[in-house]
Amino acid sequence: MNRFVLITSLSFGLLLSCDALDLNPHRRVAGVEDATSRYYFQNDAKKMGFRVDPKTQVSGNPAKAVFEFSDLETAWMTIVHSALTPDIPFDGDGLKKYHDLAAASLPAGSLNVVLEKEIPNAIPINGWTSHQYVFTCNFYGVSVKKSLTFLNFSGKEQLLITVSAPVNDYAKVYGRSYGILNSIYEMKPGEEFVQPGN
Repeated sequence: MNRFVLITSLSFGLLLSCDALDLNPHRRVAGVEDATSRYYFQNDAKKMGFRVDPKTQVSGNPAKAVFEFSDLETAWMTIVHSALTPDIPFDGDGLKKYHDLAAASLPAGSLNVVLEKEIPNAIPINGWTSHQYVFTCNFYGVSVKKSLTFLNFSGKEQLLITVSAPVNDYAKVYGRSYGILNSIYEMKPGEEFVQPGN
């Protein structure tokens, strides 16, 4: 079986769990007064809100959220359900599983792949724990930098967050991606119908 089909199949299998976060971005009904757009993910009655800037396009489905930065060429972030689980630790033998899955998640055709660094707890917000791999590679003539972060979203659910951009734009793209993640919070019931700030 193709490695990407396997990863997708495993991730979709996790999605079928009633505890899995639905990653289809929902646009808030209420208008906004600042220069951001508001969305939320949903898990049964729970809604997790977040915001993006006007130059970020948001799309997705229950298994994958996609953030494209329209002012930067071939720059994006995705969030999917990880094929691994939070009970696999970010140390010891567990790290080999994470490294192997991260490497397998690079697109076919990637050349001159270099693991530039690993960063423990790269996203230390909202009480999450994580482990990040940062690769550089050549993809159809373009020098690309890509981070893959395994993030324990809850005690039962792990997400895989990928940020990709040409090497020269990566720092800017990662900063904007981090800002989106940093904006995630649990919404109050009915908040999606209320003007932000009220």
